Amino acid sequence: MIKMFLKSEKEKKNYEYNIEHISNVNKAFKLLKPYLTEFFSPEEMLDLEKQIKKHDASKFSDEEFYAYCEYFFGDKEKSKDDFEYAWLHHQHKNPHHHQYWVLRKGSGKTKALDMPKKYIVEMVCDWWSFSIRDNNYGDVLDWYKENKPNILISENTQKFTEKLLDIIKLNFVKEEDKNL
Repeated sequence: MIKMFLKSEKEKKNYEYNIEHISNVNKAFKLLKPYLTEFFSPEEMLDLEKQIKKHDASKFSDEEFYAYCEYFFGDKEKSKDDFEYAWLHHQHKNPHHHQYWVLRKGSGKTKALDMPKKYIVEMVCDWWSFSIRDNNYGDVLDWYKENKPNILISENTQKFTEKLLDIIKLNFVKEEDKNL
């Protein structure tokens, strides 16, 4: 979608929000990148960088964009159903969302599959982007602690996620905030 074709104020606000979010995800990746070389080969790092640049591209699709406009910048209550379909679409199109890796069995039970590390990095950068936006790099640690009980991920995914969060804590959080 090209900015000049945006018609309403809601569309413009949603577009700007998405651009800012994607920029902050890329900032998060640039900060984290020097610490990732022990986990990824140089070729994998290049692929990861390309992947991060395409972060949340589906938010500009017809399936998501207009529902997000209305939900976040319009009538939230009226647009709830459309937003839920858009959010489901987003999760299914973007493997950096942990929900993408949850298998729902015929019995109704669920199982979290291991996420590939490249998507875990993107997921953590996605979460961290909101702390970067607010200029409080440690907020992601509080957010994770608060939301961890509701995040269905495998044990291996959790271990790598928490390694990345430890890197953030050790290298980007002010000393007085490290007692989280």
